[in-house]
Amino acid sequence: MAIDSLSGIIPTVKASLGLEDLVQVLLQELRMQNPMKPVENKELVSQIAQFSSLEMTQQLNDNVLQLLSLQAFNQSVSLMNKSVTVATENGTFRGRVTAVTLQDGAPRLTVQADNNGPVLTGITLSQVQIIQ
Repeated sequence: MAIDSLSGIIPTVKASLGLEDLVQVLLQELRMQNPMKPVENKELVSQIAQFSSLEMTQQLNDNVLQLLSLQAFNQSVSLMNKSVTVATENGTFRGRVTAVTLQDGAPRLTVQADNNGPVLTGITLSQVQIIQ
């Protein structure tokens, strides 16, 4: 199964707020609260825990995306000097993988046709149909 860049498939969640921003919001909330009905400690701890959990989930998501990118690159490197058949706009093309490059963080293959024929560049892993 070919692994291609996931940057367009999986939405990347980025928080523009940090833990320091949360503390500022909580302090402002404490300043503006009704003195007759103060915020309970449980609520503050719950909000901090939720924010911390969100931040850890975002870091985990970033790490998984990095891992998938490295896995796709490793898969590409393993195709070096292998004979492949790739799908192109003009049909299929058979040749040998002669180079692997990174384009926008995604691996791209260079495939040269058999008998020193034409060279195709920018081939994605998802275009590879057969590996021999």
